[in-house]
Amino acid sequence: MKYKIGEISDMIIHYVGNKYREEGVDFSRNSTDFQSVENELIATLEKSFVTENVHNFYYEPDLELNPVYRIAKAIFSDKTKFVEQSKYIARALYEQSYSPQIKGGELNIIYISKCEYDGCEVDAIAVLKTEIKQPIIQYSSEESGIKISKVDGVLLSRIDKGCLIFNTNEDSGYKVIVIDNKNNREAALYWKDSFLHIKPEQTAYHQTKELLNNIKMFVDNNVQGDKVEKAQVLSRTKAILSNAESINIEEFASEAFQNDYLADSFVAELRGCEEFDINHLEIPIEKRIAKPKSALPSTTIHLDKNFDIKIFGGDDMIIKGYDEDAQLYYYKLYYLKER
Repeated sequence: MKYKIGEISDMIIHYVGNKYREEGVDFSRNSTDFQSVENELIATLEKSFVTENVHNFYYEPDLELNPVYRIAKAIFSDKTKFVEQSKYIARALYEQSYSPQIKGGELNIIYISKCEYDGCEVDAIAVLKTEIKQPIIQYSSEESGIKISKVDGVLLSRIDKGCLIFNTNEDSGYKVIVIDNKNNREAALYWKDSFLHIKPEQTAYHQTKELLNNIKMFVDNNVQGDKVEKAQVLSRTKAILSNAESINIEEFASEAFQNDYLADSFVAELRGCEEFDINHLEIPIEKRIAKPKSALPSTTIHLDKNFDIKIFGGDDMIIKGYDEDAQLYYYKLYYLKER
């Protein structure tokens, strides 16, 4: 998926405080004059959002009950209601800002025309919350020379929380790209779950990313053998995923774990994962994130400061033991020839 930010046609800023501390909402009456920073805002939007991180609005039992989805729909239907509807977005955020951990901040709501999304021209709405101020040195010219002072400002290179809502796929919850620079889990969840009510779109990127995360956690928590056994599982996993366009989860688990109990447990765990949707047990693999060496934990075993053993396979060709006389552990490796 590719997108390009078009032209900013309207912008308004409200201040949303913490409801727990009864800080309230400070609404702006009119649109903000953004012309002097338009180019910087567009550049910030284009570089800040990861294009693969696509979500959709949802709500049970009916999508129309999602407040932000309904407000975005009203704005896209009639752009003249932008200022009026933007206040409802601020109010919806305030209602979810009841944790003591949530910081108050400026809520920037931007209407963007003539964006490109997968080759189509669409409008978009950006919702950005700035929470963290940075001390900035400001220089100003005076008759006596140049004056220096400190002001608190927001770095354009950092967006604390934000989303881009593209006016496409309305019936399935629009296309939403989200940012959440997490500094506290409770404070972070309120943005995606409580305020936006979004869920990841089941793309190859998302499913592969979630599969890798689940493998890491499962191996760490359930493969109880020594480091060699864990390295063997990870090595088989890397070999499978780096060469596959798609995988059958049951077949993958059987081949990777080579243990019926572990394989069944892994499949059962995936079925119960809310962030992961197994459709007929077959999922696509995004090689860009499955193939890099950093995709899964290293399969190298470090022995003191003298030796490293890199595991690529060979389950039956490596033996670990303990030498009673030397009172040291050892590995015995079998091979056919040196390379």
